[in-house]
Amino acid sequence: MTPRRWLLTGAVGLVVLCGLPFVVYPVVALDILCLGLFALAFDLVFGQVGLLSFGHAAFWGTSAYVTGYLLLHVGMSVPVAMLGGTVAAFLIAIPIGFLSIRSVGIYFSMITLAFGQMIDFIAKQWEDVTGGESGMPNIPRPAFLGLDFQNSIHTYFFGLVVASLGALVAFRTIHSPFGAAAPGPGSSSRGCC
Repeated sequence: MTPRRWLLTGAVGLVVLCGLPFVVYPVVALDILCLGLFALAFDLVFGQVGLLSFGHAAFWGTSAYVTGYLLLHVGMSVPVAMLGGTVAAFLIAIPIGFLSIRSVGIYFSMITLAFGQMIDFIAKQWEDVTGGESGMPNIPRPAFLGLDFQNSIHTYFFGLVVASLGALVAFRTIHSPFGAAAPGPGSSSRGCC
């Protein structure tokens, strides 16, 4: 696409996303953003590199539980707790990535599925921290820099900024020398390195 077409597509997308919480219930609109970011992460691994991972929910869930725990028990602000959740997901990604990237094809998929199931099992059994099957109800959402996270519109637009930054990072990764070095789907390479 030409730069002008990218700009037009981005502008239309931004208008649609800014109007979404006024057409759809804002909490549902935020879920749409979060699931879109999840799908974008899956596309980076499968669509760009060709590695079919069934373990993405392990990172998603770990980050969510750590963020919720930091908000509920430590009393951190929402952005700082989100950063803590991101760091936790990164930390579990190191051993999972180290062990699974050495595999190829269905073996890679099954190893990532096993790790995803292991994280799910730990989350359900560690009731003192995660709440088990009941989850973590009544997570506080303290205000931050004038943003009232109890207001679903404020929360949506904060989520829109975070999702947009995630999309920008993904776009930049794909169009960087690192992204150009990654093999596409159907490649027989064992990974991007």
